[in-house]
Amino acid sequence: MRRRASMILLAALVVLLLGGIAELLRMRISRGDVYPLYSTYRADPLGTKAFYESLELVPGARAQRWLREPEKLPAGMRGTIVFAGVNSAGWLRTDRVTAKKLDSLARGGARVVVTFKAGFGERELKRWRDSRTDDDYSKYNFAGAPDFAAHALEKRDAPEVAPGETPEPAEKKGSRKKHVFVDAGGQWGVKIVTRIIKPDDDGRLPPAVRAEGQPGEWPGRLDWMSELYFDTEKSADWRVLYTREGRPVMIERALGTGSIVLAADSFFLSNEALQRARATSLLAWLVTAPGGDGVVIFDEYHLGMTEDHGVAALARRYGLTGAACLAMLLAVLWVWHRMALFVPPPADEDEERAGYEPTAGLEALLRRSVPRAQVARVCLDEWKKTASPADIARVDKALATLERNASPWTIYTTARESLRKSGGVSPRQK
Repeated sequence: MRRRASMILLAALVVLLLGGIAELLRMRISRGDVYPLYSTYRADPLGTKAFYESLELVPGARAQRWLREPEKLPAGMRGTIVFAGVNSAGWLRTDRVTAKKLDSLARGGARVVVTFKAGFGERELKRWRDSRTDDDYSKYNFAGAPDFAAHALEKRDAPEVAPGETPEPAEKKGSRKKHVFVDAGGQWGVKIVTRIIKPDDDGRLPPAVRAEGQPGEWPGRLDWMSELYFDTEKSADWRVLYTREGRPVMIERALGTGSIVLAADSFFLSNEALQRARATSLLAWLVTAPGGDGVVIFDEYHLGMTEDHGVAALARRYGLTGAACLAMLLAVLWVWHRMALFVPPPADEDEERAGYEPTAGLEALLRRSVPRAQVARVCLDEWKKTASPADIARVDKALATLERNASPWTIYTTARESLRKSGGVSPRQK
């Protein structure tokens, strides 16, 4: 019983532990900070889940997440494709196949929206600032910071390639798929430039201002956190939507029957921006593609989110979730069966004790030398050695009435009754 109680207690503790771990994971995932910045799975201020879910409530709009390579996007798609939180340095090293795919989608009627994260990342920005002196800051006047990613690419040891292209990294050479990287903006005549913005005395950064000639229902000012802006070629015919201190930070270019929109910051898409100062009209225009498809695809692949092709994903796809739960239940029952007894042990079962009693040796000797059928006769013979003749005569008289193969129990009870009727055992005369 004690063993069974300990097993039940252990099982309860395991269940409580697993339940606690599951609750911690649920709380962490519900916050969304386990996902990358500007992911539609992220529910904290730095995510875009509110924007994604709000589109699901708009009649005629269909919001989807894309967890595969961008080159696998459907060719005839005429909706909007949103790449939120793109790393600026990674934009300069875009796979050539992906860059051509985005260009073909835009020319086919889709609207490709690319919004960048602020700056080139904390590590690169800190490295540049730490390497500068006060004279450098005075010289640049917070308006001439170099292009970190381009500077890094210039220093990389690489063979000569065509302008705008860089060869695949050395670790990928010899692989089955050859990658050639390009500056994605180079094919559309735009370049990303970094400038350090000096905050005002209250620590606030200057906002982005709506450019002249743009729709009046758009917000006149947008909170802007990025230090990036765009340098466009005059022949590229870019339309400036928003500027910051006179430099374009949100631009659009028509390509074929579609267009591409670039924004130097992703904050206006975030959950915090939608709560604090949402730009409803601007966002509505942004997700309305020229083709009028109504589909809005949020790419998660560039943020590191990929589609799961494991056994669990296949089980969910083909409706085998119930079978998997049943198999897990059977496994738990089998483990329980191996750990605990379904039938309760006998009530008089004594716990095993180590060692032997003082009479254990004698009992073992008797068991080996005296047959079970002769136990009563042997005991009577030993008793007769000390009993009185009268008691012996009475017992012999009573036992004479029994059959020869009487059981030891019958012999014992018959002898005991004969002595009891005569008034008990008489002491033997010496």
